[in-house]
Amino acid sequence: MNNDTNAVRGIIRTTGKGMGFVRVDGMEEDIIIEPDFVNRALNGDEVEIIMTGKYFDPRSKRSGGKEGLTGQAGQVVKILNRAKKQFVGVLVKKETVPWLIPDDRKMYVPILVPETEEQELNKKALVRMTRWEKGEQYPSGEIVQILGEKGDHETEIQAIILDRGIDTNFPNDVEGEANVIAQTEKPLKQDEISKRMDFR
Repeated sequence: MNNDTNAVRGIIRTTGKGMGFVRVDGMEEDIIIEPDFVNRALNGDEVEIIMTGKYFDPRSKRSGGKEGLTGQAGQVVKILNRAKKQFVGVLVKKETVPWLIPDDRKMYVPILVPETEEQELNKKALVRMTRWEKGEQYPSGEIVQILGEKGDHETEIQAIILDRGIDTNFPNDVEGEANVIAQTEKPLKQDEISKRMDFR
């Protein structure tokens, strides 16, 4: 199916309800992808799609054609590159099954995390998505790091940083230089510290 001559490539943007919009070079408007045709693509993924006709928004019928989206409809036939594989969220258990409920509002499904231990539940965690095969309703993942209690200030700051894909680890040589500076530089005098404003 992905060999269709009408197939085009683009980057998909998704909503929290699973609706997708694909920007394609050379086209003025985004291609609208309904949730049933997103086919496991996630926000920011590079995808291959085919056109399926005009999009009809149910809201148009209710409002006499005065409201709702209009445009070209499409279907994702292949995910070429995943934009994001790690997600931050809260580990919960629903009917004996452990899940990560992602903080990312554009992530429209929870992630199954089968190896979650009881003491890790209700904690903020960084989870790596390990698989989401065709026919599977939900993706599966594994815990990379337990961040701490949800709602804790430091935990939430770290969660925001990690969810945006920012690496908080420095190379060993940089860490080494920082340690040398800390050991060799003279500490600030107390009266000098009192003159400075703490922006942390």
